[in-house]
Amino acid sequence: MKDFIIVIKQYHLNNINTFIQDYEVYKPLDWVLNKLGLNEDMKFKINLMHSITNGNYGLLLDDNITINIRPYYKTRNTSHPDFSYSKIYWTTLIVHESAHGFVNPLVKKYRNEIEKIDIKLYQEKLKELCYGDDLETFINENIIRALECLYVKENFEDSYNQYLNDNLEDRYEKIPEIIELIKDTNYQNLDILTIIKLFNKKLLSFHIPSLEEMSFRQKLLADEETMSYNAKWGSTINFPKEKWEITYKRLINENDKNFYAYLYSNKQKCFIGEVGY
Repeated sequence: MKDFIIVIKQYHLNNINTFIQDYEVYKPLDWVLNKLGLNEDMKFKINLMHSITNGNYGLLLDDNITINIRPYYKTRNTSHPDFSYSKIYWTTLIVHESAHGFVNPLVKKYRNEIEKIDIKLYQEKLKELCYGDDLETFINENIIRALECLYVKENFEDSYNQYLNDNLEDRYEKIPEIIELIKDTNYQNLDILTIIKLFNKKLLSFHIPSLEEMSFRQKLLADEETMSYNAKWGSTINFPKEKWEITYKRLINENDKNFYAYLYSNKQKCFIGEVGY
């Protein structure tokens, strides 16, 4: 048992030494401070916790950054750690946990806006990620993981696409849009409100179709199940392309007394029906 403990201790010390070397090369904390336009002379402490813990976390107290990170996991959602060494894992964790100290307070200022978001859009994701009804945490994670992806793109470019896809598979689907909003900005100009509004989409929305989008109406009229109410009069209706323009003018362009639109599902990202009067 004693020999086993000695081996494990040496193994962890080797990992720590390797991490220190990689930290000097990839400078993850310096990257965060520089990216956000913050004081690069801030004091910090990093604790490498070589045991199974409840998670990683970062704190900002009196301008001092404290980061606790746990052993390497092959994926973040597994319950079994892999104690092998990964420079991407360790360095992106520094980016992730240090960013929490700066991003979380900014998002917190907009709780009133977050409360306007239809939580039904995200309940499945929140449940899977064990966030309960905490949309604020979910938004924090999307922003910070977008920062991680930018860091990986700049420092491990060959791994960027895989890293981005892994995060998207983890259900952080707003990351590409957030990256576009934050890639050329800093902490002082970080538009958190615009980012939050990315999440404020209703389950269904109206869409005024273009002439070319009459193809969806064509599909609806040709669908037997959709047109079952019309069975007495022949069920489906032929709607060839040569009739689109005249129908379009009647439904949309003739006067402002009519209303016609498609129903768009923001969850399924497609048209699901039509409404009109």
